[in-house]
Amino acid sequence: MLQIEPIGFAELETALDALRDRVRAADLLDDVGNALAENVRACFVASASPYGVAWLPLKRRIGQPLRDTGRLMNSITHRVTGDSVEVGTNVGYAGFHQYGANAMRGHAGATQVGRGAGIPARPFLPDASRGLPPAWGEEVRSIIAAHVGGATDGNQQAGVSHVASLLAGRLRSGGGR
Repeated sequence: MLQIEPIGFAELETALDALRDRVRAADLLDDVGNALAENVRACFVASASPYGVAWLPLKRRIGQPLRDTGRLMNSITHRVTGDSVEVGTNVGYAGFHQYGANAMRGHAGATQVGRGAGIPARPFLPDASRGLPPAWGEEVRSIIAAHVGGATDGNQQAGVSHVASLLAGRLRSGGGR
């Protein structure tokens, strides 16, 4: 019989307080951000969502979707702010591709949202309601364990893995609307 005993926030805070002075949170979050940004860029290479769902093929040109110039893929970056990390892009048209849109050509080639040819959703960021894909969560857990493990004397490895799993289990994706 498998028995799972959830840990409460108080126990988690106590475990983290013991490591707080030895783990550099900004470095940990920077490593997590780098890994997640690389996973997002891998979606462009695979032409698939973070959950492995293939993007619809192109209708008007040959090649991979969202890779014509590479601008959107190459704009994926991360930013550490306080006790969190954000992964995303500053490209204005990213939302049209993430969520899909109806678009039509206006004067001088400008795109306006409205009636006309549809842009299918080709999500490259995880959806907030689904959270991180399992493989991404495992990678984050490994990064956390490496940082926390590097801050201990080696006798606390079981506790380190436990804390890393708890932290990664509480992660939520910010990629949804």
